[in-house]
Amino acid sequence: MQKLPIDEAIAARNTAGRAPYPDPEITRRQQLRAVKPPPVDLLAVTGEGPSADTARHAMRNLHETWTLIHDSAKNFEVELKELTKVGQNALKRGLKSADAAGAKINEQIAHIDSKIKAATQPNITPQMAAEIRSMVRDDPKRAAGLCRSDARIASAILGGPAALSGLDEKTYEVARQSALLAHAPDEVGQRKVAEAALAALNRAGSSAVANLQTKLLQWEEATPVSLDKLRAAT
Repeated sequence: MQKLPIDEAIAARNTAGRAPYPDPEITRRQQLRAVKPPPVDLLAVTGEGPSADTARHAMRNLHETWTLIHDSAKNFEVELKELTKVGQNALKRGLKSADAAGAKINEQIAHIDSKIKAATQPNITPQMAAEIRSMVRDDPKRAAGLCRSDARIASAILGGPAALSGLDEKTYEVARQSALLAHAPDEVGQRKVAEAALAALNRAGSSAVANLQTKLLQWEEATPVSLDKLRAAT
């Protein structure tokens, strides 16, 4: 009797030489060693300047740390105990670099702030400051325009609380922003770049801690496994 295609298909399914199902224990061990690709976005830092350069350098270090652990975990010659040690040391170095970079960027921000203050709050005599505040109290709506036109006026207003010049908090903030944009536009731009760089670096560091420390703890608590059995599955 002639065999139909369906008969051949059934016979092929019942062939004794087909590949066996994966060993659940080996699969579990492989999943235990698996490390996700580095999530550190090296393009997250935008802009130019010392702060951006500092953040980019630290994020490259974090990326290299992650890559080292990721690649080491794929090598079944490295036992979990050794892998945990390698990972902990690498993570410690990466986070140390990130912390040092964060501290440096905060110093750079403080330096920028000092330049902004010097540009928007030049030294004036107490008598001049009192006269300017009195003038502003007579017409608070002029505060922003006056701050924009003369840094000495900005110094008198910004050098004290809003109420001293007869301003509410909203009007005071508008006046402050006007002074910043008029007398320290470059420094304001530098500060924005530095703040964004610091935020990107902090996100990268938090991601490294949240993901890698969890994986390292899993490795540390794992029971020893036969390397021969793991290698046979690869």
